Order: sequence, then structure tokens, then C-alpha cells
Amino acid sequence: MTENLTGDEALIRSLHACDDGYDWTSWHVWRMGERRRISEHVFTRPPVRQRAMPQSIKPKKKRRQKRKAKPTADF
Repeated sequence: MTENLTGDEALIRSLHACDDGYDWTSWHVWRMGERRRISEHVFTRPPVRQRAMPQSIKPKKKRRQKRKAKPTADF
């Protein structure tokens, strides 16, 4: 996916979460019925994705390191 990006664009996409602001729910539901439409020989256009919020680029949250268990003596 990042093959066609420049170095700066690839770095931004790897360190930030990019949100296009569209609600994809109706499109995913439409996509789940794809096999049914193929078997019924029905063509329907995909639903329009509604703008839910403005576009945003936020830094990804850093993962917290898990605490390592202390070694216990086996008697």
C-alpha cells in the first residue's frame, strides 16, 4: 500500500492514524450481500458514503510496555 508514497508520506501514514471522515457502515453492509446479488443477477450501485465528521490526522497511541514477571525460585 505504501509502494507509491514518498518517504515523508509513508512516515506520516506509519506514525499517524488518518481518518477520511466518512461513515462506511452502509457500504460494508452492501458489500456483504455481494454473493446474493451475483446469484440473483441483480446490479445495484454502492450506497453513497455520508460525511460523518471532518477529515483528521491524529498520532497513533504508543503501546504501554507490559511489566515482566519476577522470576520465582522453584524448590
